[in-house]
Amino acid sequence: MEFNNKTLALVLVLTVAVTIFGTMINISKLATLHAPLPKSPTGFAGLNDTANVTLIISKTASIRFFNATCSWGSGQVLGYCTMETNNSGFINSSTCLGFTTANDCLVLENNGTAKVSVRINFSDNATTMFGGSTVLSLLQYNITHNESGSCTIYGNWSSYWSDVNITDEWSICSNFLPTDASDSLRLDFKVAFNENVTSGTKTLNITAIAINAE
Repeated sequence: MEFNNKTLALVLVLTVAVTIFGTMINISKLATLHAPLPKSPTGFAGLNDTANVTLIISKTASIRFFNATCSWGSGQVLGYCTMETNNSGFINSSTCLGFTTANDCLVLENNGTAKVSVRINFSDNATTMFGGSTVLSLLQYNITHNESGSCTIYGNWSSYWSDVNITDEWSICSNFLPTDASDSLRLDFKVAFNENVTSGTKTLNITAIAINAE
């Protein structure tokens, strides 16, 4: 069988076409083999991370005299005059003439947010406040809870009156609480003097010092 030139050319074209088509198929298969496999869920996290919630708490040590003034007003003396600022507000009316009852005396409050230790000092004692040797005088103080449970470690407390002393600071509470409804102390005073006392205004200054006890 003889092949003319046209026939040979057609066979050659077909052969080349088949070869190109086969090559393209092989390349496509190779590309598929090397393509990354799709990811599937495994139940494990790929990365770990952390978070936090933060707050900062601060406390303030602070006290104040909620009631800062205590006064019997003005009066005269016949004999030996005695007056107190406790709940009864006692005044010896027969010898203390014209003075008014002072039963709502000094109240010290912890108005901060920290427990504090409190000390007090006084500007005068009986002698420096009322006069010299011819004056029979008395100046005393007493500390109680104004609100129950305000102080859990007592200092210089007594069920009786204590003499005011100007030589020392007195520790009155080592654990004065800031809790509402349990954060105040009461300071009461008792004075006595005879008719030899000098006239004029008699003033006792009290200073309270607080130190953070936390």
